[in-house]
Amino acid sequence: MKHSLSILVAVAMLSLSSCSTRVFDCTLYSTKNIDLNRPQGYHVDKSVIVEGKDKGHIICLIPTRNPNIKEATERAMAKAGPKCVALSDVKADSSSWWIPYIYGQTSVTVQGHPVNEN
Repeated sequence: MKHSLSILVAVAMLSLSSCSTRVFDCTLYSTKNIDLNRPQGYHVDKSVIVEGKDKGHIICLIPTRNPNIKEATERAMAKAGPKCVALSDVKADSSSWWIPYIYGQTSVTVQGHPVNEN
């Protein structure tokens, strides 16, 4: 009985798989058109880190949608407030997990400091 239980646990652990990868790091990233020569300038709020996530599901080997970095970035900028036009010191990660032939998720996460209009 103990032997069959340990084999069952080992098979269950091997059937679950996941992966996480750093997509990119960059100094300044935005999905909006911004004027860098704006006289009023911009302010980077180093005390706050905002995070945006976009994810898709995998059902029976069929992905429902592909997550993208632009959507995750826009969600992070929306969390920062209406004056946020970009993110500074940006990190983007991609991760996924799935239970073979049943269900899984794939996601993109973007983190950074908000860059606000003055």
